[in-house]
Amino acid sequence: MAGPRMATTHGVVRRFAAASRLPRLQRSHVRVTVRPKGGLNLKNVSLIRLAQALETAEKLSPEETLEDIVCPNITQNIVVVSTPASRNAGPYAALQLIRLGSTEYHVSAYTATSDDTCKGVIRGLDVDIDERQLAAIIVNQRNPKAMEVHPVTETTTVVVLFSGLKVPTMLCVLCTIVCGICRERVIYNHGLVAHRVEADRL
Repeated sequence: MAGPRMATTHGVVRRFAAASRLPRLQRSHVRVTVRPKGGLNLKNVSLIRLAQALETAEKLSPEETLEDIVCPNITQNIVVVSTPASRNAGPYAALQLIRLGSTEYHVSAYTATSDDTCKGVIRGLDVDIDERQLAAIIVNQRNPKAMEVHPVTETTTVVVLFSGLKVPTMLCVLCTIVCGICRERVIYNHGLVAHRVEADRL
């Protein structure tokens, strides 16, 4: 028979789970998780100012973000942005810095991939082009299925997330470039997990 201490523990777990639960969002939306760094505690900031800071940082107009939903999760100290526009997901996922008042905070952001997305890989891009610049030249009207980009550190390889289940054979990156199907393998290196990006022969 469980004692009062065990019952109290289960009650705390249930309350934490309830507080961590996000509101029901559209299944068709793309979700981007933004995780603050540098001591930013969401309990201590205006959530409206936070939403405005996100919109300002990713440089989309109010009209473009009209249907986007910003969901702060105070318990986990994260923000989930839900957007019906796949073209908005790239700028959100590329966020690295937001400004609240006179203070700048570093953030990390990533897209929660759904069942109707796929990944491609392109090679031969300059290593001195940063992630934000890559997003600007890839995630745009010329590549309507492209949602976000992830350069592989210290290589000329870039992984591109697409909406839908078909990877395009070509991308327009100022000029046209061949795109292959991305295959990721998990590699264990001295007990640490790393990811190796492979592709079909281009």
